[in-house]
Amino acid sequence: MELRGRDLYRRYLRFVKTDKLLESSLKWYDNLGLFDGIRNGEYSIKTQEFALNSGLKESYVSAMVRSLVVSHVLELGDEGEVYIPGECVEDLNDIISECMIAPELEDVVDVMHACAKIGGQEGYTPEQRYLVWRAVILDEVLEFVKATIEQSEGSFRRVLDIGCGQGDFTIRLAEEFATKSIHGCDVSPINTQRCIDKSFDVHNTAFFTVPNIADLPPSWSTVYDVATLFQPVPHGGTNTREVILEARRILQDDGLIIYIEPEVSINPSDKRFPESAYDLAVSYWYCLPSGLPSVPRSEYLVENTENFLSDCGLRVQSHHVLHCSIWNHAFVCIKK
Repeated sequence: MELRGRDLYRRYLRFVKTDKLLESSLKWYDNLGLFDGIRNGEYSIKTQEFALNSGLKESYVSAMVRSLVVSHVLELGDEGEVYIPGECVEDLNDIISECMIAPELEDVVDVMHACAKIGGQEGYTPEQRYLVWRAVILDEVLEFVKATIEQSEGSFRRVLDIGCGQGDFTIRLAEEFATKSIHGCDVSPINTQRCIDKSFDVHNTAFFTVPNIADLPPSWSTVYDVATLFQPVPHGGTNTREVILEARRILQDDGLIIYIEPEVSINPSDKRFPESAYDLAVSYWYCLPSGLPSVPRSEYLVENTENFLSDCGLRVQSHHVLHCSIWNHAFVCIKK
């Protein structure tokens, strides 16, 4: 039997409650006071008025509301108004009372609030940005990279994680492959020191600070068997080509590059559930405070990335889509 009305709304709320990112978003928005008017008998949300009263940038409030519309927590009316059906207010209040912000995201709530406030911080620092990446997609990326290395035909001994952040992925990969050398490099000395501190009892790791991940030390040429690169912006970034070429240079001839980039939607009329809900939540927590552009799904073409990687002297062996609260496209490449 097809669900309708309040029963369907409850189903959407239950789904939101099952995903840590969507649940955290709902609780975070409530903490900011987004639903106060609804509790006082108003069924629509006046976004501009809320932004003014809360002292938040309109871009953040707009992204907040879009994510709720795509999640079906709020509805978008014919005149562009955002509202909740009157009979569903109690259901929304009940689910919010059960929601919690995921422990992994609690570390970034304060800095995200600092970014969202009018006149506040412009965006995440590189150190802060990594906290969100770790909370959202680390586990699935780790499993994918581990499986790719295990299934490859080459005899790999050295892996370099380019732009390793605070080392969570690098260290966990080193623990999985205790007989291999797993290295990480980052432009932030703070990140590098944190990596060293956290990996003191993991003996097959090493971490390096580099001035630019597009300009790695000359002595690294053909040293590594695998390079991992998780690029936060598709190849419109200013130095993405240079980074890929450097990753290629430090690889041995039969080495692999594992390149992962996100596809994030900002289109509130995109109703594919739950994919669009995930995408918009990630856009709010990660892309917006990072100062990164969100890429509408309709504009993303896998062939564009494959052509880009080919132009950089790589051959794409395989393409995979990772479903980890964000659509991440993973490309396994070898030198031509």
